[in-house]
Amino acid sequence: MRGRMREAPLLVSSLIEHAGDVYPDQEIVTRTVEGPIHRYTWSDARARARRLGSRW
Repeated sequence: MRGRMREAPLLVSSLIEHAGDVYPDQEIVTRTVEGPIHRYTWSDARARARRLGSRW
């Protein structure tokens, strides 16, 4: 029984792509162990993930 099974696997890369399309200017705010706050957008995260993925 397939029920509500997804047609495609739920991957982190898919989530980043979706967020980059739907919320490109929404900020992601993180803090490192050392304390500084790091800010970037979903569009920036998508671009960085694509660059990293193209290296392999």
